[in-house]
Amino acid sequence: MIKTKAAILSSVILASLLGIFGQEMAYYFNEYFFRKPPLFYLTLLTIISLFLYITSILLTFILYMKREILNVDFWTYFSLIGVIALFISCWSIFVLAMWWG
Repeated sequence: MIKTKAAILSSVILASLLGIFGQEMAYYFNEYFFRKPPLFYLTLLTIISLFLYITSILLTFILYMKREILNVDFWTYFSLIGVIALFISCWSIFVLAMWWG
């Protein structure tokens, strides 16, 4: 159970970092890896960030259904992940939309 909680926490942290610093990472990947347009990398990083948020919400729900976390802990996890995911995902989608023009 502790490994699952650590996976949820690391997933949220990684998704947050990808969502906030995706633009800088896209430029970095373009410069030091394959010469693809940074828009390609930013789109990929945004999709990965959204996928990680969805995965962490699903893992939290699965833990709750298996009765490995309490009702209070479930709502705490769910609301914190939801608020963090909402704001950072909106930001990363806004940045992606501005790049797409």
